[in-house]
Amino acid sequence: MTTQSNPNPATNDSGSLMFLFFCCFASALGGLLFGYDLFVIAGAKDLIVQRFQLSTLMEGWFVSSAMVGAMLGCMMAGTASDRLGRQKVLVAASFFLLACSVGCGLAWSPASLIFFRWIGGVGVGIASMVCPLYISEISPPRLRGRMVTLFQLAICVGIVAAILINTGLLAWHDRIKGGGTDGVIGFMVDREVWRGMLGMESLPALLFFVAAIIIPESPRWLAEKGLSAKALVVLERINGPQIAAAELADIEATMVEETGLLGELFKPGLRQVLFMALFLSVVSEFSGITTIWNFGPEIIRSQGIQLTNEMSGMVFIASCCRFSPWWRSG
Repeated sequence: MTTQSNPNPATNDSGSLMFLFFCCFASALGGLLFGYDLFVIAGAKDLIVQRFQLSTLMEGWFVSSAMVGAMLGCMMAGTASDRLGRQKVLVAASFFLLACSVGCGLAWSPASLIFFRWIGGVGVGIASMVCPLYISEISPPRLRGRMVTLFQLAICVGIVAAILINTGLLAWHDRIKGGGTDGVIGFMVDREVWRGMLGMESLPALLFFVAAIIIPESPRWLAEKGLSAKALVVLERINGPQIAAAELADIEATMVEETGLLGELFKPGLRQVLFMALFLSVVSEFSGITTIWNFGPEIIRSQGIQLTNEMSGMVFIASCCRFSPWWRSG
């Protein structure tokens, strides 16, 4: 008696955790870029102000342009992902972030720099909404909580990576400054190191763009659009045929029960929950974290710490602000 082994163990009857992790990792890259894009400006801001001789008004607009773009991205992300699909919107977000990193690294004027920062903000806003949504929809219930926390962890990693890269580039700049270095290093490290800080984002942004193209569409979105067969194929790659069929049935049953109007959020019971969620979101800004994001180096410098060393201090501050809430939630 002979038995036949499955030639492809990654797609056996139990599904593939590696495939699931790849999809979640690809989406979590949006969180990494979220953290990097919003925090990298802390180290580059003063150098950019000196390079373009920005007024106080232009400096404020330059810093806040990404936030303005993020507002637009958040507002359009829900409708776009419902109509076009989660995966397509993730591709768009990754493209915006890639365009931001390349454009900011090569910026030729204050207007171009602000424009590309705004484009990046749109990408951040979309990613902040759609990335965790995609992870939650593609993950099986038994792993959903752990997988969704990857997005929060990725934001923390992106913030610390931005500060470490800023610190490393500043140290490199100090070593080779005035040495007549040519080529890309001379342009983006020796003469204008802020270009290297902003341009380094292009590496994870390119990875995010490629990964977003490869990953499949959310099975829940496919089921909502009547593409149950395609949804089942995705679920089978993650869970195996038997569990996939049961999970698809649960998704379809849930969609039938999802009826209601926006006004129901303001009914007693839900109204209190909605108020608390909005209240915490607004009040959390009064903690000063956004000010530290953008003006941390100036705060530390006011205590007499030099530019390269102050970035090291930002690593400690960012780690306390971001990793501690993620550790508690995990």
